[in-house]
Amino acid sequence: MKNKIFWDLPGFNVFLKSRYTDLYALEADMGNHVGSSNFSAMDTLDWLLADKATDEISFLMLTVPSTIKVSPNGSEIDTGILENLALSSCLEHFIHDVAMQHDAIYSIGDDTLTVTSNASSVSHTTQVADGLCLLLDQADQYQGFLLKDAKSHIPGQFRSSNSEVFDTRLLDMFRLCTHEAYDSMDDQSQEQLRNIENLESACHAAKSADSRLEQIIAFTQQLKVTFYDMGT
Repeated sequence: MKNKIFWDLPGFNVFLKSRYTDLYALEADMGNHVGSSNFSAMDTLDWLLADKATDEISFLMLTVPSTIKVSPNGSEIDTGILENLALSSCLEHFIHDVAMQHDAIYSIGDDTLTVTSNASSVSHTTQVADGLCLLLDQADQYQGFLLKDAKSHIPGQFRSSNSEVFDTRLLDMFRLCTHEAYDSMDDQSQEQLRNIENLESACHAAKSADSRLEQIIAFTQQLKVTFYDMGT
């Protein structure tokens, strides 16, 4: 598949590269699309739009919850044993109701990001782009998504095939993506602030060799602005 999917770490979403530079341009062209949208940013729907003329996916942006669990194993959803449906055969069943999901798990064992509120209901998948499968139930209703080779979808370049430093910093980031961590930030914990600043410094030190670390730096800066009223 030619469609390119990106995992936006600080934005907590995965998105399809499209011709639209912003949501204003998309909104002006909405007459040519059909599907789920969330222009108000107040809805419970994610973004999945298809071109009316071609039925091809024209815009996709799916929310990754801000709390991310980490599993040392592979994904609990084995797409290899699930029926994979052609997108054209099932898209009409769910495109108007692509609801945000509440749970995210990053699986170290197979480098997979799984986002679903109800893993037990998943019985089918359909592939919308390289690495990205939508998860469907028996009625072909949307139940989340699974991103394979997840780190390869994070924007940025790195010079070495050895991404050990990035892998370590990514797990450090996920340790800040828990309810407990956010609660301590709400209380303006200085210990947690030191963790954030140490992570940011470590990423700055290595970003010339792996620009994916810029994504984690942006995340740490967001935390400082949001919870500690610190400018970037």
